[in-house]
Amino acid sequence: EGLATGATGAIGSTYNYMAPLYGRLIDAWSAGDHGAARRLQDQATRVIDVMNGHGGLPAGKRIMAFSGLDCGPVRTPLVDLDAATAERLRTDLVAAGHVFP
Repeated sequence: EGLATGATGAIGSTYNYMAPLYGRLIDAWSAGDHGAARRLQDQATRVIDVMNGHGGLPAGKRIMAFSGLDCGPVRTPLVDLDAATAERLRTDLVAAGHVFP
């Protein structure tokens, strides 16, 4: 929606690990291929839904670690994901179309 309203920048934690996807989305939108841009946004939304379904910020921190940049533990009162939940997160991300580096 941001691109459709003329936004030229944004701040978001998912840009840290989905930058290539968002880059393709911006390129598609700029080229006038709004259908491709919508499909890429749908893919990003699926990944965001998985992250939120696994606890939001703790899941986002784990995704960063999966991507090769461990940002450390979450601050209280949040709790880091346990190993089993983290593995389900990884499986669900792959099923949602997320590609790890």
